[in-house]
Amino acid sequence: MRCSRCRTQRSGPALRAQFLFGGWGPLLQNSGGFGYGGVGFALFCGAIIAEFCFPVYIRLAPGQLDIFRYDFLGSGKPAVKTYDLRTIGLCVDLGGYTVALEPPRPPGEPIPEFVPGKKITHLKTHPEGHVPDYFNLALTKNRTQLCQQIVQAARTDQPTPPLPKDQLVG
Repeated sequence: MRCSRCRTQRSGPALRAQFLFGGWGPLLQNSGGFGYGGVGFALFCGAIIAEFCFPVYIRLAPGQLDIFRYDFLGSGKPAVKTYDLRTIGLCVDLGGYTVALEPPRPPGEPIPEFVPGKKITHLKTHPEGHVPDYFNLALTKNRTQLCQQIVQAARTDQPTPPLPKDQLVG
């Protein structure tokens, strides 16, 4: 890359120093459209690697949703979180294929108001104990059908069958 002030060529260490102290702006500006494409490609690859290296499985039964989160490449025992779909608030966004699971509240209790954030008080956040759990199904093969099945499992009156606590079935 050519320096406009001294008309010299910058090499590796000078370019790295410019990136560290100048941020993304000088690097992207001097590399043209490839800089933006390179950053986009790196973010996309990071998302794909995270999706496949740390697998998450969903088990759906009438009235119950289990999320199995495994360690690197599916090794070890999973961390299992179970949700009773009949007692929690459920929000399914079919545009972004995001599912939000609210913590259970007593019947008739209103949704709590947002409170100022701890670090940045201008930003509003959920109060302690009322933060929903989110998961995204955008990279799932049959995501629309799965979102519909989650809603159907929450609305059903059928009893939940007995399921093993720490392993997938079927």
